[in-house]
Amino acid sequence: MLALKGYCKNCGTPLIAETGTSHTGAKHCYYKCSARKKDSRACDAPAWRKEAFEHLVAQHTMEDVLVEDRMNYIAEQMVRIRTKEIADDTDQTYVKKALAENKRKAQNIVRAIENGLMSDDLNDRFSALSEERADLEARLALTTIQRPPLMFAQVMFWLRQFSEGDIADTDFRRHLLGTFVSRIDVSRDEIIVTYNLTENSGSHTSLQMKHAGFEPATT
Repeated sequence: MLALKGYCKNCGTPLIAETGTSHTGAKHCYYKCSARKKDSRACDAPAWRKEAFEHLVAQHTMEDVLVEDRMNYIAEQMVRIRTKEIADDTDQTYVKKALAENKRKAQNIVRAIENGLMSDDLNDRFSALSEERADLEARLALTTIQRPPLMFAQVMFWLRQFSEGDIADTDFRRHLLGTFVSRIDVSRDEIIVTYNLTENSGSHTSLQMKHAGFEPATT
């Protein structure tokens, strides 16, 4: 779960997952500094029991991110970013302008007909504008489907699915860490967790939290 996110705080190299056997013959999985894996003299970082470490980071995630004020902030930012993305969508902007122009032209024809200026050319032009409007409305609907707006309540509902989850469940823990955790730097004395709060089309908001170190494996 954390092999691509974890780093040794002592030397900066990635953590790798490996399996070892204790003196009792039991097999255990660990996270270990990759530099020390290659050369035991390269770094003095210990190994950490994999499941216990993942459980601890998941617990930190629940307490650091999935609390009411922070969830409110995440929801507000996600709505703001999506709204800006939609506003900056050049294709959608073009279609909306084309629809407004289509409507203006159609209204001019309606006024002309109401004023007694009936002709086959006006009728043909009005029919063409109606067909164009249908095409533009379909195109606008497609851009909206591709990038639908987000509602605050919708995002909060999604976040609460995490806040009410059980970190003892392996699948939930994997989903939780995969969604929110960007990086973990760990040593005997300290764990620094960097979280992704929002990340959309280049817009990125992160949170970094420091916690006490994690007891290394003894077997």
